[in-house]
Amino acid sequence: METWDISPRGEKRFNEGHPWVFSNEITSPIKKIQPGELVRLTNSKGRTLAVGYGNPHSLIAFRCLQRSEASEINTSWFATQIVKAANVRNQLQLTKYSHRLVFSEADQLPGLIIDCFKTPQSQQVFVLEILTAGMERLLDNLPQVFEIFLKECLKQNLNYYPWEKTTLVIKRDNSFRKMENMELREIEVVGELTAEQLQSVSIMVAQSMHPRDYIVFHTDLIHGQKTGFFLDQRSNVELLLHNLPLLSQPTVRILDLFCYVGQWGTQIAKYLKDKGHQVELTSADSSQKALDLCVKNASPYCQKVSALKMDIVEKCSELPTQTYDIVICDPPALIKAKKDFEAGKFAYTKVNTAAMRALKPGGMMISCSCSQHLSDLDLIDVLTTSAYKTQQKMIWLAKGQQGPDHPMLMEFPQGTYLNSWLGLAKSEG
Repeated sequence: METWDISPRGEKRFNEGHPWVFSNEITSPIKKIQPGELVRLTNSKGRTLAVGYGNPHSLIAFRCLQRSEASEINTSWFATQIVKAANVRNQLQLTKYSHRLVFSEADQLPGLIIDCFKTPQSQQVFVLEILTAGMERLLDNLPQVFEIFLKECLKQNLNYYPWEKTTLVIKRDNSFRKMENMELREIEVVGELTAEQLQSVSIMVAQSMHPRDYIVFHTDLIHGQKTGFFLDQRSNVELLLHNLPLLSQPTVRILDLFCYVGQWGTQIAKYLKDKGHQVELTSADSSQKALDLCVKNASPYCQKVSALKMDIVEKCSELPTQTYDIVICDPPALIKAKKDFEAGKFAYTKVNTAAMRALKPGGMMISCSCSQHLSDLDLIDVLTTSAYKTQQKMIWLAKGQQGPDHPMLMEFPQGTYLNSWLGLAKSEG
């Protein structure tokens, strides 16, 4: 194992808990290793600070796995780390239905995302995104890792099915891999379900206001965005429903922009139907497959579901004005890199302006951003500008963030990426 020395400036930040070391903070030659090899990190006095993996071709040269040499990094070590993550979710009562099991640095597994999707047929599908050369190199026997993990879950009475009821979907197609000089690869499926079955699979997602019960969502775990379903919005849906004002009208009209498979519209419609309302949902997205799944998911709870296939950023000005009681504006990351900031911020302002214009007086709107490069202050600026452009008098009620199965480290701001604001349009007069 190669040893890399860290500069005093880098050591201070690293000792405060940040899990990365940048290439300009390493004082040793870093070109001797292959991307993803294990590295021992030491300070200028030769004291070992951590073991992690390195990449001489990346700005993030070192990612921490453990802050000691106490354990060998092997198959059992990975399984143990995943068990630790499962225990956190189990303590938070999140493991009964679909949830994020591993969230990269927050679970001391940098470059690894694992979402666990539970099905009504008592099966589970773990969808993994392998994003870095270190995870690609070190996590080379995934079936064995999960067999060990699931056996330990059984011993600890954690909420997971045995290996025989498990399917792994291993995704190596995220464009983030290019930052690590890694090629994109075909999706791999291991286990009970086939790739064809997983392209239209039913998953159980906790109801936002009644988490002991679930809603069935149909989604595509092979070709769908990211892992196939955005579990990070759990808390934001609950935030909207918890603050929803008393609605006197029998029919509630909802506009869901960038709807994907209809998580927002379906959760809200189910809640309103249970309260005795009829719901008319208009869902907009650029993907016909996503819209088809959205209609399928939301229809049991709606009087009417309309699907708009459109490039929302380009065509949002064509949306009707003052029509909807609830508007959701939840775009994908419109700022992929720092160089895209101004164009991306303009796009956020454009879609939020259209969303506010579509909102009835007295209606409620939630605006979200998952762009790491758009800070919360930037989102506030976007919403302020949008309200000015529409002359919409907004009262902002609450601020949201990613759900508890996507935990955050205060010392690692890069892991905090989802911001949202919930607002109420003041009634006329």
